[in-house]
Amino acid sequence: RVARAAERGCLQLYATAAPGNVASWRNLLGWGFVIAALLRRYGGLLRYLLVSGETFAPRLGVCRAEILRLEDQHGQAAALAAGRRGIAAVQDAGGRPCLVFADRGEPHV
Repeated sequence: RVARAAERGCLQLYATAAPGNVASWRNLLGWGFVIAALLRRYGGLLRYLLVSGETFAPRLGVCRAEILRLEDQHGQAAALAAGRRGIAAVQDAGGRPCLVFADRGEPHV
């Protein structure tokens, strides 16, 4: 679908994924999407809003980033409200899924 959209000249794509659907949002992050919001949709269910094509180029080692556990939805909402984006999936020491949230735009030194 991403390739077909690019062929048709789409500059930006949007998708939603349930926070508990790790395979879905991990796959979208792998395609270059970033998590831009945590919203209630579809009858009040939490969903990540993922965006492709967003200008976002953190430089490793110089941008502010934090790793948040999947169940820390309050922390994720605060990170998103502060302008950070979910950019990668990682696991904590116990093997539980976590997300990396990093600043967008100008890196912090």
